[in-house]
Amino acid sequence: FEKMQLVEEDGYVYCRMLKNFGHVSEIKYPGVKSESHKDGTWTVKVDPAILLKELGFSQNEKGEHDLSVKFRFLVKAPHIVSTNGVLSKDSTQAILVARVQDILKLARPPYQQFAEFKGGFGVAVSPDGERIAVAEKDGSLSLWRIVDGNVYMLPQPEREARSSGKVIFSPDGRFLASKVKDIIKVWDVASGRQHAVLRGHEHIISDFVFSPDGRRLASLSLDGTVRVWEAATGKQLAVLPGQENIGTLHFSPDGKFLAFRYLFDAKIYLFDIASRKQLAVLKGHDAFVWEMDFSPDGKRIATASADDTVRLWDARSGKPLATLKGHEKHVFSVAFSPDGRRLASGSADGTVRLWDAQTGKPLAVLKGREGETVKTVTYSPDGRYIVSKSDKIMRIWDGQSGKHLAMLSGHEATISALAFSPDGRYLASTSADGATRLWRLRSSEENSARIFRTRFYCRTGWFGGKSC
Repeated sequence: FEKMQLVEEDGYVYCRMLKNFGHVSEIKYPGVKSESHKDGTWTVKVDPAILLKELGFSQNEKGEHDLSVKFRFLVKAPHIVSTNGVLSKDSTQAILVARVQDILKLARPPYQQFAEFKGGFGVAVSPDGERIAVAEKDGSLSLWRIVDGNVYMLPQPEREARSSGKVIFSPDGRFLASKVKDIIKVWDVASGRQHAVLRGHEHIISDFVFSPDGRRLASLSLDGTVRVWEAATGKQLAVLPGQENIGTLHFSPDGKFLAFRYLFDAKIYLFDIASRKQLAVLKGHDAFVWEMDFSPDGKRIATASADDTVRLWDARSGKPLATLKGHEKHVFSVAFSPDGRRLASGSADGTVRLWDAQTGKPLAVLKGREGETVKTVTYSPDGRYIVSKSDKIMRIWDGQSGKHLAMLSGHEATISALAFSPDGRYLASTSADGATRLWRLRSSEENSARIFRTRFYCRTGWFGGKSC
């Protein structure tokens, strides 16, 4: 009402009363506290996450609250305040009424979708988090900017900009790369103009990645080769032997080595880029490898296999270090925690398992609903959360205790890629339903006023392999 101001600060909503309504001694709602001031005014401090949960507001499929509802909370005071601000001295209680949408304009409850836009075939987020590149189903590319939860279309790449699914930004955000059949095109993000064309493959390119420093780009093709390029000029630097098969590429954290795997192959191939020599072949699984991950220090590799196991390897010698058993079906995904101390794996048996990354000792088993197949598992960059993906839904788990925190639903088809902000506050998901959705993970108490202005760590691929 007219005498009330809503102000957001440090994740709380403050309802500041501008007129003397008397001393406020008690609030009778969870998530709401009051404070009187010497000037006779008083402030009601609202934690929206707790209050909305307590009131049980319903949400639609998009995660939006029913904004037509009003809520009330009671405080003891010498006057009653009506919705028009008129005082009455006949009561010892004051009733403050605020519209839900006024609170929600400022509140940011956790585990909620806060934005959605078209495009779900392929997606990449720039390192500064201000741009999103989307590959549409028809092969066209579009660039978007997200500021304060609003989506703006940026000047678009030239009409010739096409992609057959995957798009990636260079680590410095200057370039955007896309593939079309057997070539890779590099675009200048600022101008939208084509910067370089990488030609040399003689068959469809299966995967391509930038090196961690952004100076090189590697590509894997069905022509049986892996090629390394100078990203700025498109000059070919090296050709490595491969297989005439679909595969994925992984740079080591220091950018000196390339590891690649192939569909229905039980081995991982490790190459030194400078010498162009094969360092090791990681072999030991009894069935093909679905996914691999480098440890943050680059010393170890973890692999997830159709033989129902996870294995740890020495990343230089290829020597097997440990076999992690416990899953009852195919293990689709594996991920090191950011500090390298833990390992998470996701399986067709519907579980996420946590392991000690040094010893291989099992730490916890996280279970969703019966019948779910966990195809992707990944840590937030700060290690606070674990996200698992099962077809159309995602689950959020506590990164330390393994406690289930939330289920994120809304996509109408299989989720194809996930992307974290580096501080772990936000998550982006893209799906075959043609939509990219943005999700808030932190509670309102922890969120800052800005919405979405950070770079992203991405996880995508056949079943969630890192690729952007």
